[in-house]
Amino acid sequence: MHLRDRYIIDIIDKKLRAFAIVGVLGARQVGKSTLLRDLIAKPRGLSYLTLDRPNILSEARAQPESFVLSSTEDFSKTIIVDEAHKAPTLFDVLKVLADERRKRGAVMITGSVDFMKVDGIREALTGRLGLTRLYPLTIGEMAKRPFRFGWGNITEAKIADESPCTTTEVDSWLERGGMPAICQLGDKSLREELIEEWLQSICYRDLPQLKGARYDGALAREVLGLIAKFPEASEPDIARRLGEDTRRVRRHIQGLEALFVIYRISPLRTVGGDGFDRFSLLDPAVARYLGAEKRDLYRILVINEILAQHEYSGYGPVSVHHYSKRGRTKIDLVIATKRGNLALAIHHQATIDQYLIKRLEHAQKLNIASDIHVLSPTVEHFKIRKGLVQIPYRMVC
Repeated sequence: MHLRDRYIIDIIDKKLRAFAIVGVLGARQVGKSTLLRDLIAKPRGLSYLTLDRPNILSEARAQPESFVLSSTEDFSKTIIVDEAHKAPTLFDVLKVLADERRKRGAVMITGSVDFMKVDGIREALTGRLGLTRLYPLTIGEMAKRPFRFGWGNITEAKIADESPCTTTEVDSWLERGGMPAICQLGDKSLREELIEEWLQSICYRDLPQLKGARYDGALAREVLGLIAKFPEASEPDIARRLGEDTRRVRRHIQGLEALFVIYRISPLRTVGGDGFDRFSLLDPAVARYLGAEKRDLYRILVINEILAQHEYSGYGPVSVHHYSKRGRTKIDLVIATKRGNLALAIHHQATIDQYLIKRLEHAQKLNIASDIHVLSPTVEHFKIRKGLVQIPYRMVC
């Protein structure tokens, strides 16, 4: 096993000092169990229980209060419960104990489904749970480097060529992705076998277990394939290509969102944008396997680094949008932060043609953001004109 420190640990420790219950959410195979079991529980001598074990799951469902009290030594010792969403009755018990005992950092829980979208859980956790999100490994984590908030420099217009990240590391991440069990394998065929197994688990096991709708694993798999190949497709577009009802496709997309498999990119309407929501897969290795083009892999890289760095820096979540007008894309990604909008154009070539420059110059007049940054596989950053800068991908990783 190749253990890598995860930047999220500092954020978890902060939340343990503020909340009775701390939750770590993330998609299957992003490293939640390894993080909680091997990087937190073992070094600190904490009890680690996983509801993936049938006997433990049965006990947690049948006698949730005695399960929690015996495991925490009457709520005096911190425990970690992995895949806690599999026993929703636990959350009512945790709510009562959190209110009665008022002990911070008593329980850590993980889930590969959004707790807020599970019946019987979201109401119990209000005000008592400190949530954080684990993303696929960033390039910095892959290289075992200290945390660096590269996106903070761009947001504050402090662009510098100094970056420990290399173009080789970027290319490797685009090829292998950031899911620990998959990306560490050098053999491409083995990686693809694990990706296929991951897809099967998501579509045919995890998705049908969600409450509130009937899910079809085959349709979910087709939806993921369409998102990989056509990342600018809307829900109606996907439904039309598949010959399916839009409402049925929408339900499956919402289910895949709840499992953190895809990201929703909504249109930026505050400055006159229009159009539909678009979607992105969480990992480039999965997207490549499903037929994505390299340009779209770069988009996944940018989204992962932005979301992960903001989460692990303590700035919290950001909103990811696209800007388009009458169906024509103007800006690939607009990141809404506390400091304002960050406009990003995703480019897969080192050179920028005049057509793209003219399109971006037109977008500048719309006041979407103070500056527009063109991310490309170049070596150094270059000022194209005032408010329009070309930046290497490596500088923000």
